Amino acid sequence: MGKLRITRDTAVEAARLLDEKKAEDILILDIRDLAAFADYMIIATVGSQAQLEAAVKILRERLSPEPLHLEGGGGGWTLIDYGGMVVNLFFPEKREFYALERIWGDAGKVEF
Repeated sequence: MGKLRITRDTAVEAARLLDEKKAEDILILDIRDLAAFADYMIIATVGSQAQLEAAVKILRERLSPEPLHLEGGGGGWTLIDYGGMVVNLFFPEKREFYALERIWGDAGKVEF
């Protein structure tokens, strides 16, 4: 399946929903010029398994379109693939370890 078109507004809405669930250090990266698999990447930190599950739940309930794929959930990192947007939810130590902000350092940042 190809990449679904995701607008900037959808990425901003996802970030706001994560903020509503008290995710921290939320970052929206515009990766349209850097990657073929998505237009936007969201990176956020959650402090517990319960918070991670609440964040996934609100995104699945209130964001359209439905995710194409959900991966992880028990190892401190969950990836939600919307086709044109990828959401990465990390426990603090996993976020530091994977350092996606550094890997995607050339991406533009979207304010929300």
